[in-house]
Amino acid sequence: MKQFFLPINSSIRLSIYDFGGKGLPIIFCHFTGGLGKLWHSVITPLREKYHCFAFDARGHGDSSKPLELEWYDWNEHLSDLIAVIKYIRELTNSDCIFGVGHSFGSACLSQAVVKTQKYILWKRIALIEPILGPENFDFCKMKMSEIARKRRGYFESEEQIEAILRKKQPYKNWDNEAWNIYKKHGFINSKGCEYYLKCSPEIESYQYLYGNPSGWFERLKKINTPVLLIYGKNSELLPLSNYQLKQMKNAYLLKIPEVGHFFPQEKPSRLAEILKNWFS
Repeated sequence: MKQFFLPINSSIRLSIYDFGGKGLPIIFCHFTGGLGKLWHSVITPLREKYHCFAFDARGHGDSSKPLELEWYDWNEHLSDLIAVIKYIRELTNSDCIFGVGHSFGSACLSQAVVKTQKYILWKRIALIEPILGPENFDFCKMKMSEIARKRRGYFESEEQIEAILRKKQPYKNWDNEAWNIYKKHGFINSKGCEYYLKCSPEIESYQYLYGNPSGWFERLKKINTPVLLIYGKNSELLPLSNYQLKQMKNAYLLKIPEVGHFFPQEKPSRLAEILKNWFS
């Protein structure tokens, strides 16, 4: 895996990961609080046929982390994603691309497809529980923001991370490899004995405040490419799927038993199998 840094402006640069592989490119977009490297377990089986990329959204992973609230407007994230897509297009010399997004990442991906489909051929995309709905759908943004702000962001050791977080939701249901990647790459290790979340509680709280931007749900109907809409049957967000399915003219809904909102981290090999079938 190669790591690149893409400057967006004087304050923001994004960390991009080239996982390698053969064939047309796929871009993977992570959830709020996640990081690009978490896609590793999903990507590995796909590299035989596809050139796979992921990235860290601003405020996440190894990307820049400005402290002001306004930097985390999802429309800013959308502009970032379009810049990443253009970068991958130039790097691979390909006007055809596939896309996979999860949660916040799939919401941004859906809008990027709408914005770029005039000059990029999106072959197919997979949207895993996108955080988009009609204006009257209650996402509890203020409540989610407050919960995130109160999260513990500092740990004294890897053992403490394991002891405190591993047994809590959502991590307790994660695949071991996904958890170990998060534990290794999701924290800033300071002085060898202090561990801070790379996506701080403050930044995560900002992310929730800007969720479900005005007009994004309505623009789902403008997507021309085939869409696989994926939901866990145990997810609290499952009711959203009906609204989204009606908005998109070429979408198919797949409900996965025995998983929740964090399907990519709970059963990455199962998701890889689904994506292989969908993209082929």
